[in-house]
Amino acid sequence: MDDSWLFIGLFRGLAFSALIILAFSKVIRVTSGGLSTDICVGLLFAAAGFVSMSDPITFAPGIFYDGRVPVLALAYTFSGLPGAIITTAVIGGYRLWLGGAGATSGTIGILIVAAAGILVGRIPNRFFKLRLSKAASLGLASSLSTISIVALPHAALAMLSWRVLLSVNAVNIVGVLILHDFLSHERKGLRLFRTLERDAAVDPLTKLANRRSFDAKAANVLAPAQNPDGNYSVIMIDIDHFKSVNDTYGHDTGDGVLADVASIVSNCVRKSDVVARFGGEEIAVLLPGVDHTRAVIVAEKIRRRIEAHEFAGTNPNMRVTVSLGAAGANISTTGVEHALKAADAALYIAKRNGRNRVETALAA
Repeated sequence: MDDSWLFIGLFRGLAFSALIILAFSKVIRVTSGGLSTDICVGLLFAAAGFVSMSDPITFAPGIFYDGRVPVLALAYTFSGLPGAIITTAVIGGYRLWLGGAGATSGTIGILIVAAAGILVGRIPNRFFKLRLSKAASLGLASSLSTISIVALPHAALAMLSWRVLLSVNAVNIVGVLILHDFLSHERKGLRLFRTLERDAAVDPLTKLANRRSFDAKAANVLAPAQNPDGNYSVIMIDIDHFKSVNDTYGHDTGDGVLADVASIVSNCVRKSDVVARFGGEEIAVLLPGVDHTRAVIVAEKIRRRIEAHEFAGTNPNMRVTVSLGAAGANISTTGVEHALKAADAALYIAKRNGRNRVETALAA
């Protein structure tokens, strides 16, 4: 066999890597992260190996080259242990099924590369100082598959030259370097996008949702599938005399008070409820599936917790209090904007009636 196979292998590897990168980008964006993403990426890598092995470059009957090694070497790094197990099991099982003189040797090589990929992948990234040092380490680990040639029958082994083995390893290492670099860029890009998306939806001081995020979450939690009876309530909260807190203790203390109030409110409601800062010292709470009566109970709980709390940086004899307005509604007849206005009107009644109290309204 002349050296043309080497260029064919490189060309196939580049084209194949491009398809894997595109599919990987799609998978990590549509899955929810964690185990589900690991399993899906593992299945993707397994499918990539399967397809590559279905159209190999043949050196001798039962002995061939394909693109399985790079995906095996990178499976743990990009899909965790569950994905690595899936990739290894599918590719190893398929190699055994294909049979031929190199079946045993090929399967052993698959296990060696997968194990080496896991070992290198478990090394913390802080030990890899240079940009491509981890990719290079995985590439070198992939070359350990050469060890498996000792399991080849003597006649089959005689057909392979060291030149061929070195060329195979070179193509595999280049494949690992290229694939690792592009997959890493895709994963970092997604992390950056999600960080920016999260930051755009969160108030930086209180860590609560902002108004835009509140509207989006409200549409989700009040959808018929999530809230079948349609009942919901809104609570509007405003810190009493907040300007005097800033004037007396400074804006840093005021910011701390606002952040603590936000934390108390969040701890008084369910994870399924939506809490958002509406600007200034005003906080809104959306309670799906909660009627007017229960909303008042929640509002009173929030009021009492805040009244009893000692805020850092303030006079121990001073108590920060809040005024609250609660409004109950049903999504079939009353939109969230109308319920917010009703709760806001009740809030201002609470302020006019002496503050540190809950007033209610029905958003008909």
